[in-house]
Amino acid sequence: MKGVKVLIIAAVAVAVGLLVYWSARRHPIAPTGRPPSDSASRSGSAPSAIPSELQRPDQSDNGPIQPPRTDAEKERDALESRRAPLYARLHQDLGQSLLAVRPSDDDATTLDLYPAVDSQGSATAFLPVVLRANVAFYGFRHIRFFAANPAQSIERYRLDAEASSDASGNWNTFKK
Repeated sequence: MKGVKVLIIAAVAVAVGLLVYWSARRHPIAPTGRPPSDSASRSGSAPSAIPSELQRPDQSDNGPIQPPRTDAEKERDALESRRAPLYARLHQDLGQSLLAVRPSDDDATTLDLYPAVDSQGSATAFLPVVLRANVAFYGFRHIRFFAANPAQSIERYRLDAEASSDASGNWNTFKK
């Protein structure tokens, strides 16, 4: 009899806990105070136009309070806000042929370009437009051009070509 009472009390406690959790998640008590995500301004287009695996992780308004930003994170955010006009210009100049443009995850001086369609020579077609936008002014010293893999591949994109600037400012392209 005593075991049944303990079991009933435990079940009621779990049910009340789930009810409180569910109602708190659906109706937040106070806003978190974070501004809306600026991923659209960083990429130069609406985030819905970019596949989810190419988007930066988005911060949800219902998530936990974020810790203070480090100086390195603040510097990276400031750099990306200065680069926003470059991303917008590349999307404007390359139009529907460009799916995404963003800095590399592991190197802020590397620009990654993803074409909308897999076309032979997209690197050679994109490079003059990218250089005309003066990517070196925005701190990019290396450009990676990606191409779509066949539908049955595990990876959606592959590295197609790279371009690097030398000490004198000349750009050299290498097909992978």
